[in-house]
Amino acid sequence: MDKTGAGDCFAGALGVAVLEGRHPVEAARFATAAAAFAVTGYGSQPSYPARADVERLLAETGVA
Repeated sequence: MDKTGAGDCFAGALGVAVLEGRHPVEAARFATAAAAFAVTGYGSQPSYPARADVERLLAETGVA
């Protein structure tokens, strides 16, 4: 695990979700899932998830 870039990933995903018009709680969940996924790899940008990865993580955890 590498926490490098997790905060940046969270901020970027939160911005995307807010711009898409998601409810603030849903936007925070989306961003948290993205950041959680990001710490499973090494480095910052190489570990950032694709949207499908985030959506799958949310669905698997029953949060979506």
